[in-house]
Amino acid sequence: MPQKISQVTSETLYESYTGLHDSIYDDQMVTVSGIAIYVGPDSYGLPCIELGNPVGNKTWVGCVVPDMGGVQTGDRVVITGNSEGFTQGMVVLKHCTIETVNS
Repeated sequence: MPQKISQVTSETLYESYTGLHDSIYDDQMVTVSGIAIYVGPDSYGLPCIELGNPVGNKTWVGCVVPDMGGVQTGDRVVITGNSEGFTQGMVVLKHCTIETVNS
Protein backbone atom coordinates (compact mmCIF):
# COMPACT_ATOMS: atom_id res chain seq x y z
CA MET A 1 0.00 0.00 0.00
CA PRO A 2 1.50 3.40 -0.99
CA GLN A 3 2.45 5.79 1.77
CA LYS A 4 0.06 8.72 2.21
CA ILE A 5 1.81 12.01 1.47
CA SER A 6 0.80 15.01 3.59
CA GLN A 7 0.34 18.36 1.85
CA VAL A 8 1.33 21.45 3.85
CA THR A 9 2.62 24.98 3.39
CA SER A 10 6.27 25.67 4.13
CA GLU A 11 5.25 27.79 7.12
CA THR A 12 3.03 25.03 8.57
CA LEU A 13 5.83 22.47 8.21
CA TYR A 14 8.31 24.85 9.86
CA GLU A 15 5.95 25.59 12.76
CA SER A 16 5.32 21.86 13.33
CA TYR A 17 8.91 21.43 14.60
CA THR A 18 9.79 22.45 18.14
CA GLY A 19 13.11 20.57 18.07
CA LEU A 20 15.30 18.41 15.85
CA HIS A 21 12.93 15.46 15.25
CA ASP A 22 9.68 16.24 17.07
CA SER A 23 7.14 16.95 14.35
CA ILE A 24 4.23 14.83 13.14
CA TYR A 25 5.85 15.15 9.68
CA ASP A 26 9.32 13.96 10.72
CA ASP A 27 10.73 11.16 8.54
CA GLN A 28 7.70 11.30 6.23
CA MET A 29 7.20 12.19 2.60
CA VAL A 30 5.48 15.58 2.40
CA THR A 31 4.39 17.87 -0.40
CA VAL A 32 5.18 21.43 0.58
CA SER A 33 4.21 24.68 -1.13
CA GLY A 34 5.77 28.08 -0.77
CA ILE A 35 7.77 30.92 -2.25
CA ALA A 36 11.39 30.30 -3.26
CA ILE A 37 13.53 32.83 -1.40
CA TYR A 38 16.89 31.24 -2.26
CA VAL A 39 17.98 29.00 -5.13
CA GLY A 40 21.55 27.70 -5.07
CA PRO A 41 23.93 25.49 -3.15
CA ASP A 42 23.22 24.66 0.49
CA SER A 43 25.94 24.75 3.16
CA TYR A 44 27.23 21.38 1.85
CA GLY A 45 27.28 22.53 -1.79
CA LEU A 46 24.17 20.53 -2.76
CA PRO A 47 21.53 22.09 -5.04
CA CYS A 48 18.86 23.54 -2.77
CA ILE A 49 15.65 25.55 -3.00
CA GLU A 50 14.72 27.37 0.20
CA LEU A 51 11.06 28.19 0.78
CA GLY A 52 10.05 30.91 3.19
CA ASN A 53 8.83 34.41 3.81
CA PRO A 54 10.19 36.89 1.26
CA VAL A 55 9.48 39.72 3.71
CA GLY A 56 12.48 39.56 6.00
CA ASN A 57 13.95 36.69 3.94
CA LYS A 58 13.07 34.06 6.60
CA THR A 59 13.72 30.47 5.46
CA TRP A 60 11.25 27.84 6.66
CA VAL A 61 12.16 24.80 4.54
CA GLY A 62 15.32 23.84 2.64
CA CYS A 63 14.67 21.36 -0.18
CA VAL A 64 17.65 19.40 -1.52
CA VAL A 65 16.92 18.74 -5.20
CA PRO A 66 18.75 16.90 -7.99
CA ASP A 67 18.69 20.14 -10.03
CA MET A 68 17.04 23.55 -9.79
CA GLY A 69 14.44 22.78 -12.46
CA GLY A 70 14.35 26.38 -13.66
CA VAL A 71 13.13 27.68 -10.28
CA GLN A 72 14.01 31.31 -9.60
CA THR A 73 13.79 33.40 -6.46
CA GLY A 74 10.21 34.65 -6.05
CA ASP A 75 8.58 31.68 -7.79
CA ARG A 76 5.74 29.87 -6.06
CA VAL A 77 6.69 26.18 -6.01
CA VAL A 78 5.36 22.83 -4.88
CA ILE A 79 7.98 20.24 -3.90
CA THR A 80 7.68 16.68 -2.56
CA GLY A 81 10.45 15.27 -0.37
CA ASN A 82 11.32 13.40 2.81
CA SER A 83 11.27 15.51 5.97
CA GLU A 84 14.67 14.86 7.58
CA GLY A 85 14.34 17.08 10.66
CA PHE A 86 15.12 20.61 11.81
CA THR A 87 18.66 21.96 11.52
CA GLN A 88 20.41 25.28 10.90
CA GLY A 89 17.14 27.13 11.64
CA MET A 90 15.02 25.34 9.02
CA VAL A 91 13.28 22.08 8.18
CA VAL A 92 15.29 19.99 5.71
CA LEU A 93 13.65 17.95 2.95
CA LYS A 94 15.79 15.48 1.00
CA HIS A 95 15.15 13.28 -2.04
CA CYS A 96 12.98 16.07 -3.44
CA THR A 97 10.99 16.32 -6.64
CA ILE A 98 9.78 19.66 -7.98
CA GLU A 99 6.05 19.24 -8.72
CA THR A 100 5.07 22.70 -10.03
CA VAL A 101 6.66 26.12 -10.56
CA ASN A 102 4.68 29.35 -11.03
CA SER A 103 6.51 32.61 -11.67
